[in-house]
Amino acid sequence: MPTSDQRKPLSRLACPVLQRLKQESVNWAKVQHLRGYLAALKEVLIAKHGGIQPGSPADQWLSWAHQHADRLDPLIGEQSK
Repeated sequence: MPTSDQRKPLSRLACPVLQRLKQESVNWAKVQHLRGYLAALKEVLIAKHGGIQPGSPADQWLSWAHQHADRLDPLIGEQSK
């Protein structure tokens, strides 16, 4: 079993790794929340206007917002590395 002196370097290394894990999980949760909001907004726009025309400002904005969510998503970001 490692002594406390042997564990210190590991705990120093683990700290940034754990911080990154925590931050990525927070970012992932925020992105899921954002995607839920975008889905609800799309439903409201469809209900209010009968649909979203391809290429319309609403369509372009929703497309941009989904792309933005993808850029923030740590899981998608990891796949592209």
